[in-house]
Amino acid sequence: MLSIEDIVADHAKWVNWAKTHGLTDCDAEDAVQNVYLWILEKGDVSKYDFKGRVNDFYMWQAIQSKSIDIYRKQKVFINAEPEDRIDTTTLEEYQEWIDHCYECVHEAAEEEHWYLKKFLEYYEENGFNMAKLSRETGISLWSLRNTLKNIKDHAEDKCSAKLQQAR
Repeated sequence: MLSIEDIVADHAKWVNWAKTHGLTDCDAEDAVQNVYLWILEKGDVSKYDFKGRVNDFYMWQAIQSKSIDIYRKQKVFINAEPEDRIDTTTLEEYQEWIDHCYECVHEAAEEEHWYLKKFLEYYEENGFNMAKLSRETGISLWSLRNTLKNIKDHAEDKCSAKLQQAR
């Protein structure tokens, strides 16, 4: 009969497995400790028993689950900039820049094939929803995505200098 001590005996192996999920040493230790606590809370060690040894498959799944939990719980820290570096651009200035970008994209689409301009019009009319546009036109979603990417790339090539000046 397998006990928790038998599972803990392979602690280094479990920590190495947790590290393969991209965790740091400290987080890998935490993940493995969480697995131990989870096993103890369930109180059923029998499913981890495979012919008198620890079932590696169940341990791998448990470690993977706890590693994902650690990733989800990690906080994202944003460094606050000093006051002299804070952007004091007003909302009106941002709106002006966005309008300039919008015009630039339309100018680039007009310079290309007629269907790029038509696509852009339909795309805007449908609330920027490519799935809806795909259902209505019968054009594959992948093809629509590529068309939008082509418009964007062309607009960046044509308007990058203008946008830098406007900013």
